Amino acid sequence: HAADLEAVELIEASRERASTRLVRRDLVVSLVAAGGFLAIAVPLALLTGSSRTVSPFLVAALVVAYAFASRVRFEIGIGFAIPTQLVFVPMLFLAPPSLAPLLVAAGFLLGSAPESLRGQWHLERSIVLVSNGWHALGPALVLVAAGSPSPDWRLHWPIFAAALAAQFAFDLGSSAARAKALGV
Repeated sequence: HAADLEAVELIEASRERASTRLVRRDLVVSLVAAGGFLAIAVPLALLTGSSRTVSPFLVAALVVAYAFASRVRFEIGIGFAIPTQLVFVPMLFLAPPSLAPLLVAAGFLLGSAPESLRGQWHLERSIVLVSNGWHALGPALVLVAAGSPSPDWRLHWPIFAAALAAQFAFDLGSSAARAKALGV
């Protein structure tokens, strides 16, 4: 079918682009998006406290699990979907939520390491991976503002609903801003 052939061509073109440098406009947009993400995520991690303590081993395990989840890709046209939510939600409750956005960014970077080492992923594109962490900022901010509640759904469901809404808003907002800046 023509639609199937077109989808395969889009996927192949997307894979080929991954090994090339970013075009100037994409580089600038990605630097701004990654810089904005880090301008919020770093102070959030450094300046907000949490009653939760977490071992460095658990932090490493969460990053590795996120990296593995980010490698499972369901390709759709020129993009893809990944099942990282399966790791992200537990991450918000096992570690201080203020760390989650930086752990997500670290997971994305670690997940791309095999392709980077094989030359299938241009290292410059790592900037895009950092900027892909915007979805993690919304729920982290909500949970930090709520005092890092326990994962008891019955007690805290309004907070969790707000965190999910914030995730959708930050993800949609960052994606829409990127698309508009790139003229897509």
